[in-house]
Amino acid sequence: MPIHLFATECPSPLKLGHYFQRLKGDVMARKRYSDEDILKLLREIEVKLSTGSDVPSACRGVGISDATYYNWRKRFGGMGKSQLSELRALEKENVRLKKIVAELELDKLILKESLTHLKPRA
Repeated sequence: MPIHLFATECPSPLKLGHYFQRLKGDVMARKRYSDEDILKLLREIEVKLSTGSDVPSACRGVGISDATYYNWRKRFGGMGKSQLSELRALEKENVRLKKIVAELELDKLILKESLTHLKPRA
């Protein structure tokens, strides 16, 4: 039995793309890759490129878009596993230090406010 879409079934005629997008089939599923997986895929693409393949076909071979490849290469290009773990440690330390600074700023504002209430008004 064929599926018919009538205007009464759709909440808004402007949102018909939502119904037809499922029928396309060419939409790639969005995946989340770990940093180690990204490094592995970048190395695999580099091997394919060294054998004479072009960037779009090498990226298609590992299942990512060439835009994703260029973004990953900008972020992780030339990085090894040790540098990746060092980057993670630095990011973690940065988050910790930002929290400390925020708490100190809050303490500073509280002290300033209490000081204005304690000063005698002339």
